[in-house]
Amino acid sequence: MDKIDYNFNFAHNIPALTIVFSSFGVQTYFEFKGFLSRSFPEHNFLFLKDSQRSWYYKGIKGFSNSHDETLNKLRSVISEHNFQSVYTLGMCAGGYASLLYGHLLKANRIFCFSPQTLLNGSIPSRYMKHLTRINEDYKGHRYLDLSQLDLSNDTIDLFYDPNHERDQLHVSNLISKWNNTNVVGTTGGHFVAREMRDNGRLKEVLSPYLNAYV
Repeated sequence: MDKIDYNFNFAHNIPALTIVFSSFGVQTYFEFKGFLSRSFPEHNFLFLKDSQRSWYYKGIKGFSNSHDETLNKLRSVISEHNFQSVYTLGMCAGGYASLLYGHLLKANRIFCFSPQTLLNGSIPSRYMKHLTRINEDYKGHRYLDLSQLDLSNDTIDLFYDPNHERDQLHVSNLISKWNNTNVVGTTGGHFVAREMRDNGRLKEVLSPYLNAYV
């Protein structure tokens, strides 16, 4: 059987779903999966992974083959299960996806940690060869710069470490146009989500929403 890069956890009869977008460059298969499943055992989750390192533009193995197909599949999942509350969550490249798909799906709330917001290569990255490939394949694509989206009606909680230079540039790119974003500066370098997990703050932030129907 071919490898798949998604995992459904719809074991609970509540009208809420959180879509979790993995980043890449980490060893764990879904870096939020264990924590969220343990912390919110009665919530519904859909875990997605971008093993092709394409910021989800090339789709998700076993689930979709393109950005547009991913979006349509997610809309179908939400409609089929009649989810009334939808949240998106991710860090780094997953934070980019959380912002983008959360906006396009009209999610009730978007959670992003150290998100990337500008993929044109102007902000230094450890993954420049992947960024170069994306810009070659999707040159001029309307979503390479998330600040160009109309985020005025979105509810966004963004967490990052302002002392991390690259993350500061990505966040500044977004909030220079959209100051309705709830931006929370914290510590932990690029891995603020991990630090928030370890100090208990991550569960505290998510509990009012992921436990709303419990």
